[in-house]
Amino acid sequence: MRKLASICTIEKTWPLEGKDRVQGASFVENGYEVMIGKDMNPGDKAVFIQEGSILPIDSKWEFLRKRCYKERLNGFLIVPQKFGSIKSWGLTISLKDAGLPESLQARDDVTDLLNIRKYDPEEYTPQVRKTGKQTFISKLLKYKLTRWLGKILLNIVSPAKESCAFPTDLISKSDETTIQNMKDAVEKFAETNVYVTAKMEGQSVTVIPVFKRGKLTGLYPCSRNMAYPKETVNDFWKALKKYDLLHKMQDLYKRTGHAYIIQAEQCGPGIQRNIYNFSETKWFVYTIKDYQTGKQLNLYNAQEITRALGLEFVPVIASDLKLREIGTTVGGLVTLAENVVWYYDNKKQIVSTILYTDTHTLWKDCIQHEGVVIRSMDYDKDNNIGVSFKVKNIQYAEMGLSKIANVAQTLLHQIKK
Repeated sequence: MRKLASICTIEKTWPLEGKDRVQGASFVENGYEVMIGKDMNPGDKAVFIQEGSILPIDSKWEFLRKRCYKERLNGFLIVPQKFGSIKSWGLTISLKDAGLPESLQARDDVTDLLNIRKYDPEEYTPQVRKTGKQTFISKLLKYKLTRWLGKILLNIVSPAKESCAFPTDLISKSDETTIQNMKDAVEKFAETNVYVTAKMEGQSVTVIPVFKRGKLTGLYPCSRNMAYPKETVNDFWKALKKYDLLHKMQDLYKRTGHAYIIQAEQCGPGIQRNIYNFSETKWFVYTIKDYQTGKQLNLYNAQEITRALGLEFVPVIASDLKLREIGTTVGGLVTLAENVVWYYDNKKQIVSTILYTDTHTLWKDCIQHEGVVIRSMDYDKDNNIGVSFKVKNIQYAEMGLSKIANVAQTLLHQIKK
């Protein structure tokens, strides 16, 4: 799990046009740019709290209430924001203002010291049809003081046999590292052959094969953190049945002797505002691991198996290029992420591409993606081969899902005319 809050050293600062009380800054330890107060200087230690962090209700965070407070999260959500010419990827404050001792060293993780938790949109996305009891339990789980009671009741209403922990012994959870947390990656992997895919807006799903006496007898789905080995009423099981994936996987296993663990982005109604206007749940595959060999398939083999199973691969923007051909700096990769867009063609199908300003106008006839994922052609996470990271798009985050969904509706309406 990434450090949500850590001690960083200010590397350099620069003035921001029209800003008298704040300035831009970068860090020694990572590739983020942020906005800080004029009282901070290069060489100073500071607390950097990354976007996606939820800060607890506390007097020291009250200055964030107007901009960041979210009642449903019972805390303050840190999101990336653009201030004039700077794209700020988090909150930076002094150790004193955070109530932390000056003895802390650079790179120290202070996530737990500040009681910060990670925002996971999937926790707030409908997955299982809830009863009244389950809704009540969800409220108990939301607050620290009542969480213990919620866990007890959850075990009564939803026994452990219906859900259990994600099977990390079979495959790692799908959680890409952000490029800014890999400051030296652009230079280190400059000559590595990579491919670029669009980062779809949805929720992660992993499908695990089940074998009994040497026969492939079943499949079960997982969310990012939980496994659902027993069939239940949720979006994951519904999609598994819709794709008839068990029979297709069994046919493939009979022909080849191989079954596969699949990871995909699940998009559709009720998920992240359904910005793509899908009428039903759809999967976009991004990782396939051979269950028999324990090896992750490369891009081309993964695409081949995806087609054989009747699924769709995430949109590939570029492939088999040197990383330096994609971008030579973190800023260059961020610019790339900002220019990867999608739009509807005349068949109402989604097309993803790099924005060409002479043919498309952003937010008028095409929409930015959440970002991109860049992987080496031979990437195999569980066997420590290659590199993979995501590049997030701050402009997309600024727009917000509600506005993006409205733009998508408008584009779809234009096609229908």
